[in-house]
Amino acid sequence: MVVTPAITLALVGVVARAYVAPSPTDPRPADAELARRSDISRRQNTETYP
Repeated sequence: MVVTPAITLALVGVVARAYVAPSPTDPRPADAELARRSDISRRQNTETYP
């Protein structure tokens, strides 16, 4: 079997979707964590450079 970039991308997409799908009830915990981190870094930036 010849593995072309298209096949590789398709497999990666299927695997990524399988990891993302199982938590439909979760209100995006990763986004909340990212927002919290960016808020913290924004606060630190304004403290350092007013």
